[in-house]
Amino acid sequence: MKIDSENFAEGKYLLPYKYKYLAYSSFVLGLILFVIRFIYGIKLEILNWKVFAIYSSFFDTKIFSIVQNNMSEEITLFFLLIGINFLIITREKKEFLELQFLRLKIFVISLIINLAIMLIANFTIYGLAFLWITFFSLVSFQIIYVLIFQFAKYRLNQRN
Repeated sequence: MKIDSENFAEGKYLLPYKYKYLAYSSFVLGLILFVIRFIYGIKLEILNWKVFAIYSSFFDTKIFSIVQNNMSEEITLFFLLIGINFLIITREKKEFLELQFLRLKIFVISLIINLAIMLIANFTIYGLAFLWITFFSLVSFQIIYVLIFQFAKYRLNQRN
């Protein structure tokens, strides 16, 4: 597959910059919901819904049925994933070729760091704690990427 370098350099494969606002607001909302649900242990009653489940296993196992569920965890994860992933795939105000190569380099570095964390966790963390690590791994790659990218972008701006 041939990559069109002009489109690549201009970041045309990314979402427009205006989606940064949606990204930041979704991520902040997700963090607030995370604190409410997991730090304070509050399950908001308004989020008790009957939902369709392909598979549900609480007190009994149900397949392809309607179940009662507090959706706080699912909604929290939704906003965190939308926010952090939109941060990654949204253009900067000024996109240029060096920034695109920086994105690619940081993508690989983040992948390696996240893999190392997960491999170490696999052999050092057990039981329910590993389930939490697995949950965290849904967003850990993206968090690592955003942190490294923001730092690298800052250094690039300092240099120019």
